[in-house]
Amino acid sequence: MKENKSFSLCKSVAMIFILAVVQLFAQEDSSESLSPKVFAGPFFSIGSGYYDLGDFNDLLERNGYDDFESYPFSIGGGLQILAERAVIGGELNWLRWEDGESSKGLTALSGFSALFNFGLNVFRPGVIELYPLFGIGGGNMKFEINESDGYRFEEILAEPDSIFRPLKFKKSSFLLSVGVGTNFVVKRRLREGHHILGIRAGYRFDLMSDNWELDKSEINGDPNARLTGAYFLFTIGSAGPVEDPDEENDEKVKKQEIQALIR
Repeated sequence: MKENKSFSLCKSVAMIFILAVVQLFAQEDSSESLSPKVFAGPFFSIGSGYYDLGDFNDLLERNGYDDFESYPFSIGGGLQILAERAVIGGELNWLRWEDGESSKGLTALSGFSALFNFGLNVFRPGVIELYPLFGIGGGNMKFEINESDGYRFEEILAEPDSIFRPLKFKKSSFLLSVGVGTNFVVKRRLREGHHILGIRAGYRFDLMSDNWELDKSEINGDPNARLTGAYFLFTIGSAGPVEDPDEENDEKVKKQEIQALIR
């Protein structure tokens, strides 16, 4: 059932991308504009998602540890470039699940992803922008086990060998992301740039994942914990013009005037 939902989502995104391409080539630009055509700037994102940790949680519960919720907190940001209808950029996201606490110890789970994204705006540049978004990159997950109670300083000095050392597991992944994004341009100024609010939603696939590692040693019997899941993000950012055609034209005119005076 989950695979069918994932396939349906991919199919929907693919249809939007096809429609975007058709729109791009169906409409002709009747007049050339001297306004900047390339804008770039940073953005900040915050949101959540859904990640199925069923097998991983079952293993934790069987061994007396608290399980994790399926909805992590997500925060991140990146750089986006708006070139005509193309939306290009890099994006970093940090995921954090709520910590678990049991009689055996404290557990923490987090994830990180770095993606290169490409999208195509369905509409002409304006107040509302809608684009399918495809991303490719990598990520990692980190799982930690710590003692529930802290030690006194004297206890550590008296019996250092009996002190529990935190266990830190980690694994790397190769990620593919498909989704849809929309931008609402709050203030559009061709010469000064834009302020942009947006929403991004889609699905990330963990196509290739390593086994868990502990102290650089690979652990066998890897539980199924992956960065595969849906995401939903609110974004806020800005984009300024990369070049100003009017300034370039002014420079050309000045050069022509200087050459005319020399002659």
